[in-house]
Amino acid sequence: MCLYYLHQDDSWQAIENQVGKYLIRVYQLRTDIIRLDATVGRVKHDPSKHELFQIGKDKEGVFGPLFKVMLVSLDPMGMPLVVDIVPGNKADDPLYIPSYKRAKQIVGGSGKLIVGDSKMSAQATRATIVDGKEHYLTPLAHEKDEPTLLDDC
Repeated sequence: MCLYYLHQDDSWQAIENQVGKYLIRVYQLRTDIIRLDATVGRVKHDPSKHELFQIGKDKEGVFGPLFKVMLVSLDPMGMPLVVDIVPGNKADDPLYIPSYKRAKQIVGGSGKLIVGDSKMSAQATRATIVDGKEHYLTPLAHEKDEPTLLDDC
């Protein structure tokens, strides 16, 4: 019964928020650098029998049954603040903004450095981070939002 409640987004996010705030306060953890990244896990399950394990492409470009994990953590220690697990056929890009917003609720304040991979460089994600009064560090994806921006460098 406990797992049923923990897998509900509202319940999990409330616990995640309170535990994160508590750990930061009690252990006086640095919150000036926050890292966002997504990864995949490969499984051998039948995708027709499991809604989480769907056919997607892993980091090596191989298709198979996967699940995707979006993780927001405190750098440099790597303590997780926000964790989202979604089906393997979901794109990474839409996971960054909601995860960033939840992490911001946990750490509070502004002026932090948000670090991520090139998928975090989507214009909407960067705009959300700037709107939250934060800084970002991410490589620009050449074929995505602004290919001509890189040509000017």
